[in-house]
Amino acid sequence: MLNNTLAVLYYVNILEDPRWDAVSKGIAEMMITDFAQVEQLKVIERVHLQKLLEEMELAMSGLADENTVPRMGRLMRAKNLVHGSFMVKAGRNLTVNSDLIDVSDNQGFGAEEFNGEMQEILAIEKEIVFATLKKLNIQVSASVQKKIKANTTKSLNAFLAFCNGLNDYDNGDYEAALTQFQNSVKYDPNFGLAKNMANMTQALNFVASNQFVSRHPAIMNRRYAIGARTRQSAPGMRQRNYTHYRLQQLSQNLDLGYLPGNNSRNGSELVRDDIAEQLPDFINPRELLPLPPSPPLTNPNNP
Repeated sequence: MLNNTLAVLYYVNILEDPRWDAVSKGIAEMMITDFAQVEQLKVIERVHLQKLLEEMELAMSGLADENTVPRMGRLMRAKNLVHGSFMVKAGRNLTVNSDLIDVSDNQGFGAEEFNGEMQEILAIEKEIVFATLKKLNIQVSASVQKKIKANTTKSLNAFLAFCNGLNDYDNGDYEAALTQFQNSVKYDPNFGLAKNMANMTQALNFVASNQFVSRHPAIMNRRYAIGARTRQSAPGMRQRNYTHYRLQQLSQNLDLGYLPGNNSRNGSELVRDDIAEQLPDFINPRELLPLPPSPPLTNPNNP
């Protein structure tokens, strides 16, 4: 357990009004994104929390248990853990209780209560983030503060659609999640986190619908033909261009845009041409490296 590790639990909806259940995940995702801007912290991703909850078969209400909270922190190997609860009264009045605990000795830093209108939920979320950093004695530069404050939306509808999208995403319903994230972007075209989730979900939706194909012969032949044409350069420049071409393709193939297949241990897969045209730029299929040269022939009489 490293001293700079931090995890954020889902904030529990203590009134158990199902209209606001998904807000638990939205608050956590926003906080995790904000804390990730701080270089002094190693932040545990939300997917690890979600996976742990699923493996433990723990309902959201279980996070309100005082004994469960430090246990979750230890299982995620987090030194510090942010957790809390919220309630929405009359559909507009918001109260958030937030606490930070040191998982190693189960000592809290002191819970705080934040109040406002539901419309101000992300302003309250920023207050909690900066209050937590102060408790950890972490000072951040003006540029980091600016990044944290920029991770927001002024549209409550955009945030709620984003929260519902996270819930559908965790349930494996990528079509519904994509619709929610796209709706969020419609409400606020500048909501960067919703845009990122929309792109990621669109990619996963293709994978889930079995529209990826592995080692499609037509695509491979076309890729190799492109590679062969690229290597046909002017005299004296052929080897240089060929090396540059291989390095360029290697860097492209290894970037975050090259998607793993359904079984990540089997390497990456290619995309059919009709699907490739619909994919966003960041997952545009990359060209394959040329085939390696054949091994030298051996004379069976001279092994």
